[in-house]
Amino acid sequence: TLDGGSFPGHKGLIAHEVGHNWFFGMIGNNETYRASLDEGFTQFLTSWALRASQGIETSPNSIDDRSVFYGYMNHATGDNSARLNIHSDHFNSAARHGGGYGQVYYKTATMLYNLQYVLGDDLFLAALQNYFSEWKICHPYWSDFRQSIIDYTKVDLNWFFDAWIESTETIDYRVNSVKKSTTANTYKIEFERKGMTMPIDFAVQTKDGKTLHYHIPNTYFVKKGYADKKNKISAEVLPKWTGWGIVNPKYTALVTVEGGISDVQIDPSGRLADVYRIDNSKKCPVNWHLDKLRRVSFDFRKYQASWRPDIWYNSVDGIKAGVQFEGNYFQHKHIFKLRAWYNTGVLSEIDADDRDLISYTFGYTNKLKNQVWMNLHSRMLDGYDKHGFSFTKRLGGDNIKAGMNFTQRRDGQYLIQQTFVNRGWDNAAFLEYSHPYKYFNGRGNIKLGLSNSGILSDYNYSEISLTVLNNTKLGKLDFRTRTYARFMDGSSIAPESALLLGGANNRELMGNKYTRSRGWIPDDWGTFARETNHWHQSGGLNLRGYTGYRATTTQETDTFEIFGGSKGASVNAELGIGRLIGTNKLVIHKRIRVNPYLFADAGILGNQLNQWSDLRMDAGLGTTVSYNFRRFNKAKPIVLRIDLPLVLNRVAEEGGEYVAMRYVIGLNRAF
Repeated sequence: TLDGGSFPGHKGLIAHEVGHNWFFGMIGNNETYRASLDEGFTQFLTSWALRASQGIETSPNSIDDRSVFYGYMNHATGDNSARLNIHSDHFNSAARHGGGYGQVYYKTATMLYNLQYVLGDDLFLAALQNYFSEWKICHPYWSDFRQSIIDYTKVDLNWFFDAWIESTETIDYRVNSVKKSTTANTYKIEFERKGMTMPIDFAVQTKDGKTLHYHIPNTYFVKKGYADKKNKISAEVLPKWTGWGIVNPKYTALVTVEGGISDVQIDPSGRLADVYRIDNSKKCPVNWHLDKLRRVSFDFRKYQASWRPDIWYNSVDGIKAGVQFEGNYFQHKHIFKLRAWYNTGVLSEIDADDRDLISYTFGYTNKLKNQVWMNLHSRMLDGYDKHGFSFTKRLGGDNIKAGMNFTQRRDGQYLIQQTFVNRGWDNAAFLEYSHPYKYFNGRGNIKLGLSNSGILSDYNYSEISLTVLNNTKLGKLDFRTRTYARFMDGSSIAPESALLLGGANNRELMGNKYTRSRGWIPDDWGTFARETNHWHQSGGLNLRGYTGYRATTTQETDTFEIFGGSKGASVNAELGIGRLIGTNKLVIHKRIRVNPYLFADAGILGNQLNQWSDLRMDAGLGTTVSYNFRRFNKAKPIVLRIDLPLVLNRVAEEGGEYVAMRYVIGLNRAF
């Protein structure tokens, strides 16, 4: 096994590979048939070995968290699909440790820590030693380990092994409330169980600084040992909590505490693998910190929250001085971001009475049950209001998303493109389905979208769209394609939703902070004229050679302009040559990368009058130049795109040529 070369990462590698002398070596587990009995037990020994080498005896500690719990928690709070008692091939062939295969390491090791939590340190260690002595060189399976532990401890642990080995159940307890009872110095602490059953250790912090320990068994068995080893303090055993599934999900503990309760903490040892730990105490643990635009390690024991000053500019509001707050629990629960600005008017191009004084954006995402995510969003920014909600259901790799948006353009002077401007509310319900797929030497994604005008909308139209993206490796070439089609119909289509021949409409431009308002792009680059322009943003039919062009079309005796319509289809293609000519390895000052390509686009556009453009095509060469902020790795790289559409099959009336030097500038890739 090769080491990554980082110090002190080699210590964990050595501990793990030496641990294999016991599991699988002397035990003789079959890693192909049940990999968890091999890798998982060894990962548990790895954590023990690292703790011993550094003299760490307390829990929780960073070694256990990093070596065991982090990997399990990341999976359990995510898709949580891994079962341990299955063949290795059932983890999506276990290729590159995908399909949940990593849980044969982390879930198994976490299970062993939780078995230690249930049995107590001494009995657990004795039972594990007995299992090794009983089954060495005998090729045991999960049923053998299970029976060995039960026989030795004489404890009914079938409930434990059923949940941990055979299912995807998780642990989730919470402290519901702490109330004073009518009896002097007596308190009622209500706990709630939302997942599998486990015994509960909890500690009470008194207002005078003392710590009291308690234990709630979930069966007749009560573990032995000290709750506080350092001070040799045992836990007070409370009445058994009998419950499973929907039976008795709540339990009220009566405790006598002199001086009052400051806090209640479930499992002070940190071993109980609760998947939502911020409700394991009376006080929600929050880690506030200054956001330095650097990623920080996720902490499943606390809610992570940050803030930082924020400054921006557009030519209407001038300098926008504000602040950003964001937070999440392990990147899966209660994810929010709030940005708010005061629009100072400094360097503004308009009078103060004609601009918004305050702007904000807010987004909140939370994972619900069964791989369903909820999203709420609201913004009043750059003369544009947007409020809405959505629910996303994940089905393996597929996503189904449904929701509703309420949008209003209050002020059109912010817009780069002034030709298509809404006058009123554009409310719509939508449904989207996306499906990723792989094929020989490539991968792709299909996205189908449906929408229809909603309640209180000033517009009335329906829309259906299809996007197919493919990325194929052809030797040292990268071949990327986008196939797109959209159809809209109704008595009143919102202008900002128009399908544009050359690129993004105003609705799509609102998704990028550089294009949602004037100030960063020359105003004359956002106009439409009888010659092509120089600014292109990805969207619409995406014919970059016709950006900003009014596209006059003559059919028989009828001449009309059609550069924004209601229906159309296009194909965009790029052939990346960076790996062929070696520019993929060219890094300037360790921050700037260049990625050249050849491109071609073709599409046709129609309107509600059933007028259709000619088939228009362009071709040329281009490159992206990306700037990576490196140390500030939370900041997205800035990607500047330069395209030279040298060839057009339909030319502009004013000075147009089929082959000519033309250029367009854009942010991010064309698709």
